[in-house]
Amino acid sequence: MAFFGEWISADRACELGVVNRVVDDDKLQDATREVASKLAEKPPLTLGTIKAVINKSWGMELDGAMEYQLRENMSLFYTEDLKEGIRAFLEKRKPVFKGR
Repeated sequence: MAFFGEWISADRACELGVVNRVVDDDKLQDATREVASKLAEKPPLTLGTIKAVINKSWGMELDGAMEYQLRENMSLFYTEDLKEGIRAFLEKRKPVFKGR
């Protein structure tokens, strides 16, 4: 797609894993809210780290990218959100992440 500039259908993009799912136009707003709600339940520091690792490691050699990813992941081990996730799991409840 990037090399040839060819358009593909939404269904084909889904088959290739370019998009997670395809919805009808009239269901787009509800589907968007659903995805946003799911993301809002996730730990924000972890989501930010994932995004940063993807963006920064894009042009790196594999060894450097793996080292960077490991270093960034290790930094998450010292967060309040990690402790909250563990507590919530043990208490069988949904975690409340605060981005700390």
